[in-house]
Amino acid sequence: TVLAGRKAEQAPIEFAEALEGGPVARTLFDRVGMWTAVAVVVVLIAYAYPLISHLQIERFGSPGFTPF
Repeated sequence: TVLAGRKAEQAPIEFAEALEGGPVARTLFDRVGMWTAVAVVVVLIAYAYPLISHLQIERFGSPGFTPF
């Protein structure tokens, strides 16, 4: 238990060692900026046509309502 147990020595933490010690080659897919640009382009493609078609409507919403 926490209060009445015997104190045990903590074992040292072992870490794995690399098999080959060379620098890692970075590719195009490892860059966050490239994925941000891809996301912005995809969002613009998805929202451009509906937004442009909505803004080209001469009157927004339904025509005026006259109950009587």
